[in-house]
Amino acid sequence: MAMLTNNAEGGTNGVTPTTSDTGSGDQLSEILGPPAGGTNEYTTTQSAHGTTCYRARTDTTAGASGVGLGVGGTIVSGYHRVYIFHDAATIASAFNCIAVRVGTTAVAFLDISATKKLRLKGGNGVVVYAGTTTITESQWWRVEFYIEANGTTSVNGQYWLYSYDSASVTEDSTLFAMTANSAISNYDTIRMGQLNTSLTSCPAAGAYFYWDDMAFGHTSQIGPAVLPPPQVRQPGRPVRGYF
Repeated sequence: MAMLTNNAEGGTNGVTPTTSDTGSGDQLSEILGPPAGGTNEYTTTQSAHGTTCYRARTDTTAGASGVGLGVGGTIVSGYHRVYIFHDAATIASAFNCIAVRVGTTAVAFLDISATKKLRLKGGNGVVVYAGTTTITESQWWRVEFYIEANGTTSVNGQYWLYSYDSASVTEDSTLFAMTANSAISNYDTIRMGQLNTSLTSCPAAGAYFYWDDMAFGHTSQIGPAVLPPPQVRQPGRPVRGYF
């Protein structure tokens, strides 16, 4: 499969992303929200690498805020990576921050609990693994995860949590079977953001959830986003970015 990447570097600070944006890597396939009073935007307030990332929150009106990246048609299994960050001293309510889908069917979720733990959930919303590491605020974390469909309602999933670009894993969920909303033989989209449609003041009043350096659909764990060595720009040839 061809790995798809998006690093937000083509975005403009304070502007809501669109599916026509082409400067950040592979084009987004979905824009979710924001609901009235909420936020879904590029920002230079934080970034895992480079200068720009995405951020979202809900405030007075319930609804999801985030983006979706189509993973190249449909895939049966794959490894994926994203960097996450939040600035909430207290998480108001658990919220889905990563969603794997096929069409309108939920396949799997990763969420952050009210106690700031990363959790692995089936598409039916049932937690199969509750992490023990606190996702502390104002720190970038790298999440690598694997999702495998097998043609039934049972889907296999696993995540590895790292502190930023560390090579040493902080937490390994191990592989779990979980239940999707229907029999799943593949999946086609991964969403990022504050993805619960029922929540307001999420992750907390005045706080944001940030994400950066998405890389979806590889055949093995992806590892950190790495800046390449400096290159000499040649006429008509772009300088390779990072993934």
